[in-house]
Amino acid sequence: MKFCNQCGQGNEEEADFCVQCGTKLGAEVEAPAAPAGGAPPPPPGVAAPPAPGAGPPPPPAGGPPPVPGYTAPVQQPTGFPSPPGAYQAPPPGLPIARPKPNDGSAIASLIMGVAAFLVCPLLLGVLAVVFGYIGKRNIEDSGGTLGGESFAVAGIILGWINIAIFAIIAIIVLVVRLAA
Repeated sequence: MKFCNQCGQGNEEEADFCVQCGTKLGAEVEAPAAPAGGAPPPPPGVAAPPAPGAGPPPPPAGGPPPVPGYTAPVQQPTGFPSPPGAYQAPPPGLPIARPKPNDGSAIASLIMGVAAFLVCPLLLGVLAVVFGYIGKRNIEDSGGTLGGESFAVAGIILGWINIAIFAIIAIIVLVVRLAA
């Protein structure tokens, strides 16, 4: 087992970096230059750096001494469930699902289909049908990168309903005029 010269963490033999602080293992920690009169004693509560070859370094200041034969737990690999309430970032390389953008023609078709009930049913109804079919074709040609097919279908249906309503009203008005 390798011990980190920076923080004293035990690491696996094949590890190149400390699992706790990230310091390169085997690299000597640079101590500040000593004054001409000799090295001052370390401040209270701070352990002096270990001498090379003196064995494992002491634990960080204020920590309990290491238990013989105990190794620090290894971090759990990604993909395993984390403890309840703990946040775990998604593993690197995992794509984040984003919603597909909707086709503009499909949205325009739906808006015109709804507006046709309020203003100019024949013109907006025909435009809703045309834009609806254009939107459906764009969505099919996109290869799955565009969404909004339901908007296009709704616009087509509303457009045909408005055209039918206009046709029925026009027939009724024509029959009343001819009968009079």
